[in-house]
Amino acid sequence: MKKYAKRIASLLATAVFASSLLCSTAFAEDKKTGFKKPEDDSILVAYPDGKKEPTLSFDTKDFMNYVTITEDGTNEAGITVERQTKVRYQGGCMVMKADNKTERAGNPADPNDLNNTDPDFEVPGENGLPYVYNYQMGIQLDAEKFGLENFDGCTISMMVKFHPDAAVALNNSSMSLHASDAEGVRTGERTVAFSEIEAKGFRNGILVILEPESGTRGDTTSFTITLPFIAAYKGDVVYIDNLTIQTPLTDADGNKLFVKNVDGYNASASIDNTDTAIQVGENITVDSVVLESVPDEAGEGGKGVIVVIIIVAVVLVIGIGVFIFIKMKNRFY
Repeated sequence: MKKYAKRIASLLATAVFASSLLCSTAFAEDKKTGFKKPEDDSILVAYPDGKKEPTLSFDTKDFMNYVTITEDGTNEAGITVERQTKVRYQGGCMVMKADNKTERAGNPADPNDLNNTDPDFEVPGENGLPYVYNYQMGIQLDAEKFGLENFDGCTISMMVKFHPDAAVALNNSSMSLHASDAEGVRTGERTVAFSEIEAKGFRNGILVILEPESGTRGDTTSFTITLPFIAAYKGDVVYIDNLTIQTPLTDADGNKLFVKNVDGYNASASIDNTDTAIQVGENITVDSVVLESVPDEAGEGGKGVIVVIIIVAVVLVIGIGVFIFIKMKNRFY
């Protein structure tokens, strides 16, 4: 009897286990959205020691392969992006410049219309001004350029510093994230949250691209970092450095997986923690054309080596000259 009881118990346990597998499979098939593991695992990396390398470091001109200025950014605000090293968090830094000539309202006339997905829909603002959040004036990052299918559930962080002259032109000196799917339909919108001021006035801006809830649209294939211009402004707007993309995946040890660096991160570059700050109205010199993909610190180090070589060469020439002079003197005198 005990023998049959054990068999029955074993069969029941097997049935329960099989049912759980079927339920799990069915759940996985029903979940149509969410982050998808990339086909190429080599693009992801874990940092158990905590020393993360940014996905975009802006240390070389290669960042331009991954950053696109939005159509509204070009047409509505005259936005351009350049790499420069005078104002930076570490190594190189991307500056977003603008030539915005239009005044816009900072608040919608009807908040219920905020999520209208009709691209031709216009929300009238205060005093008939266009509503600033109808536009996406900024830069766009596409998942496919990083080897991903989407950004669902990813956490984006970056070091950010606003130019003081731009504060009055921006709506509360803020920036927003607009997430979109492959058809351009917005899958989310939120304001970037900032930490306290860190090195040289830079703050860590953190934003999360939320996983879509069951039954809602997901598959965020791109996101834009937008600037809300409510007044005319021309000049440097914001400096962005060390942008990191953290995926919702983990490795076998439970460490979060990040999209590895793609634009030549210079790990030897020190964090610029000097006390010098941008003065209102100060002109910032930028290297709009970077001819080489070599970090600036490497170039500066190279200059030091060249100086040493020149000094050694001069000493050798003087030494050889003295030697020849002594020889000639002994010969003729």
